[in-house]
Amino acid sequence: MLYTEFKVLIKNIKKGAFAPVYFLYGEELYYIHKAIQTAEQFIRDTNNENNLFVLEGKKQKLNDALLILQEVGMFSSFKLVIFRDAHLLKEFQNSTSKEFASVIDSFLKYLNNPTPQHHLFLCFEDPEKKPDERKTFIKELIQHSNVAALKAEKVKDYKIKDWIKQYVFDLGRMIDDRAAFKLAENIGNDLMRIEKEIEKIIINTSEKEEITEQHISKYTFVNREYNIYELQKALAEKDVLKANMIIKYFGENKNDFPMERILPSLNTYFSKVLKYHLLENKDDNYVKEQLQLPHVFFVKEYKTAAHHYSRPKTKQILYLLQDYDLKSKKVNNYSLENTQLLEELVWHILH
Repeated sequence: MLYTEFKVLIKNIKKGAFAPVYFLYGEELYYIHKAIQTAEQFIRDTNNENNLFVLEGKKQKLNDALLILQEVGMFSSFKLVIFRDAHLLKEFQNSTSKEFASVIDSFLKYLNNPTPQHHLFLCFEDPEKKPDERKTFIKELIQHSNVAALKAEKVKDYKIKDWIKQYVFDLGRMIDDRAAFKLAENIGNDLMRIEKEIEKIIINTSEKEEITEQHISKYTFVNREYNIYELQKALAEKDVLKANMIIKYFGENKNDFPMERILPSLNTYFSKVLKYHLLENKDDNYVKEQLQLPHVFFVKEYKTAAHHYSRPKTKQILYLLQDYDLKSKKVNNYSLENTQLLEELVWHILH
């Protein structure tokens, strides 16, 4: 639903059908930044650079945006104000205080009668400082007929593969299940990173080619032998040598394989292994549906993992992953680097 809303919003911006005010917030900054980029591209394409005003929540006030919006230009009727880091605006942090109440009141009045062809983007770019939707002022703002509000939520891990397939389809291309799964497993829900990797493939392949695993290995950072999916497979098979070779490669390429990407993937993987243990029906097609796997081909791997890791051991691994997640964030860990933590974790999983 979010992706559909986002596509409509982007489509309207591209054709110049702007809403008077955009209210962009949420945990997934990808959608917010894409909306900003699309609006700025429209400005460039229509030679309206002189009518673009970029304000910052740290430096300016909401009233500064209002003054720009209410001022009628001499030679052009179009005007776009992009308020970056709107979460830093004190008006949104303390909307009930007397100091800011009058500004909020003025802003709401402006919403009822906005200046034609003058547009405002309020961009909340800190997921930790989202606007409080319980506040009357925020509710009124989000629900206002002259406001296009987009709550950008994170894509769930199990939906990343489908997101990738839809994104590629919207580019006029196709990607097979295993390729989409490989990208999802190795990148997680970092949509900006996914977009960049897909761009590399698009540039290097012909329009009629379906994107495959071979393209992923050839044109992206996802190495054919050393990636998160291959680590999971090595652990499932209890291949100690290969698992250690992979984590050594991860240690040498920390930027591509940070702990915050590896640990959630392993947690998701072993959660599915535990779920497999709990299933009474072990029919391949049923397992595929219950574990939300992209293809029945992957069921074999989970059967292998369940064979090597008993139900109690799988539970222990999930507790280990929680523990090492905290350690990677320096909770109860003051000396070990993430590479050492990963080596430790893999040893405990395999033994």
